Amino acid sequence: VLVAGISTAQTADVDVLTQKLDPATGNTVWTSRLDGDTNLRDYPSSVIFDSAGNVVTAGLTEVGYDMDVVIRKINRANGTMAWEKRFHAQDSSNDDYSVGLGAATNGDVYVACHSEESSSDNRLYLARFAAASGNVVWQKRFLPAGVIYERRARMQADAAGNIYLAATVYPGSSGSSIYIGKFGPNGTALWEKTFRDPSPVYRSAQISALALTPSGDVLVTGTTESSQDYYMRTVKFGGG
Repeated sequence: VLVAGISTAQTADVDVLTQKLDPATGNTVWTSRLDGDTNLRDYPSSVIFDSAGNVVTAGLTEVGYDMDVVIRKINRANGTMAWEKRFHAQDSSNDDYSVGLGAATNGDVYVACHSEESSSDNRLYLARFAAASGNVVWQKRFLPAGVIYERRARMQADAAGNIYLAATVYPGSSGSSIYIGKFGPNGTALWEKTFRDPSPVYRSAQISALALTPSGDVLVTGTTESSQDYYMRTVKFGGG
């Protein structure tokens, strides 16, 4: 059993706490803590097991007025850190700090998040990190066609190493839509779709979750907004 959350102090310090629990007793096997260099705020976003059963966590650490993305690989047996990588992909003025994780069959780690290069340059960030070292194998920052900016990246990887990325995207003044893209293990785009409820009553759509079925189909859950109400929608896409 793996648990990740935040641990607060009486000061402004907020740390990321990851614990492995014995499934039989609930007792703590090991604890790993992320306390950023500046002892400010640190937030968890995603946690997964890689193909060898090691723990990979993603989150954010506050550095000055910015938030840096932190990816950490933790040894499953004793909780010691195998490697840690940090990079700046978001501006602190943005209140959506989602970071998605996926695992390749060889233990490499996929990362997806929002990347705000400047106040006018807002993109999706997708990267693959090597299992042994955490070094970047490849990375890309991009915007889907016709999109001005995006929010809330979600990601899953299938057994073949393909990556499925979903996000809330904004094409302009017409509200938001849900973007879904499939990428190969080398980051090449295989297909891309956008979705919003076809009824003109619904003016926006927001991504909440992304999942893959055993047969390879893609399930996306989110909300659609009318002038008065919000509705939950789940859409199934063919994964091939």
